[in-house]
Amino acid sequence: MLRAIYQSTKRASLEQLRRRAERLGGLAYRWVGPRRRLMQANLGLILPEASPEQIDQIARRTAQNIFQGLLDLFYLCWHVEEAPKLVEVHVSPGAEEAIRSEKGIVAATGHLGLFPLVIFPNNWQGRPCAAMVKDPHDVRVARFLSELRAQAGIGSINHQPPTTAARKTVGLLQKRGVVLFAFDLYPGKAESVEVNFLGRRTRMFSAPVRFAARVGAVIVPSYVIKRSEGIGYEVHLEDPIEVPAVAGRRESPVTVELVQRLADWIAGKIRAYPDQWWSIHRRWRRE
Repeated sequence: MLRAIYQSTKRASLEQLRRRAERLGGLAYRWVGPRRRLMQANLGLILPEASPEQIDQIARRTAQNIFQGLLDLFYLCWHVEEAPKLVEVHVSPGAEEAIRSEKGIVAATGHLGLFPLVIFPNNWQGRPCAAMVKDPHDVRVARFLSELRAQAGIGSINHQPPTTAARKTVGLLQKRGVVLFAFDLYPGKAESVEVNFLGRRTRMFSAPVRFAARVGAVIVPSYVIKRSEGIGYEVHLEDPIEVPAVAGRRESPVTVELVQRLADWIAGKIRAYPDQWWSIHRRWRRE
């Protein structure tokens, strides 16, 4: 199905894709009850004063934004030359300095806006780029997404098995590479620390901090949002976070402190742009 949707974006106009995203998002929101209820529950955490009707409206827009992001991403794969029209990159002075440096970069982000745009190589001035991925269970979908990343010049590092993922990540960072971590997914106990996220005790990946500490890389908090007016997206690369060597240990208080700092940062962005939060994942589970 994804391949069929991908093929359909080759000759479509951006306006046609907008209308298609509204229809698909609306249908998915009505038909997939469990995900709809999950989105509403997640949004309720960050908008406690909102009425059920307001939550429903925001969740509906979120579903449409997710489909629009997917279609726009496919469109950009076919029409790379139009990227400057659709994607505006904002690089802070600190991030610009980090890009010019000899250090590797961990691009830390969350499931906000069209977040895969963070790792597009042109943002990082020719550095080799890869995304840490948690592949879907369907092997065909996983293969398709990997092919798309490769087409865009982006490598894929599967988070499993952990030793292989660590070796590939460290190797790329040592070569001045950039590795994208969408660190806000539920990680389980093995590779996580517990922090406060959106008012709840939450397990989050500590790998972005630990890998940066291990090789002397910096963390660049990065996020993507839809433009407030018109068509397209804004990619924001913010000032880097220096990571001391002691944070290479999962149990170090410094590691927890830095993961908490990232959790607070992405929570602030989510609260600012609730309808762009991909709130379809079950982040809180019973241990």
